[in-house]
Amino acid sequence: TTNVIAYHTHQGFGDLITCSPIANYLCSEIPTHKIILVTRSESYAKNLRRFCYPEVEIAVIPGYPSHSDADSQSEVELVNSWAENHDFFLVRSGFERYWYDERVPWDFAFYENAGVSYSIKSSYFAIQKDEAKEKEARERLQILDGESYAFVHDDPQRGLEFLTETDIKIVKNSRDIIVTGK
Repeated sequence: TTNVIAYHTHQGFGDLITCSPIANYLCSEIPTHKIILVTRSESYAKNLRRFCYPEVEIAVIPGYPSHSDADSQSEVELVNSWAENHDFFLVRSGFERYWYDERVPWDFAFYENAGVSYSIKSSYFAIQKDEAKEKEARERLQILDGESYAFVHDDPQRGLEFLTETDIKIVKNSRDIIVTGK
């Protein structure tokens, strides 16, 4: 039996962020095993590092298809082969087991597929703070010191839009702040 668990989920960056608590949870709850979060590129790996506990390893799979070339079946086969060749135990969320029900949060199925309670999402979500980058982002987005705000990454072109009535300043689709830290 292996002492390495590889976790694989959809490769949209938002999917990876929302599923990073699963990797963190596995790391905390199974400390005798190394946890590897599988991703497609070095840039994803670099950015995912901010959302994972230091003990979670981020692995870029050689030969992983780009977004434009990806189809889920070949992606699943590639990761299956990689995990088998390394004798890793593979945990997967999504793909052939993904389902959507508008009565529950959109990402609920990812947690159910991994055998992890959705209730852990908030408590195992992590983000590494960088005070200098946060200050620069607040200045660029004209957020005053002490002002409440929320970053929202939605995708109106695909019908995924976060609509809310609030007094909190909402900053939408500032992808460069999350991805590049600019």
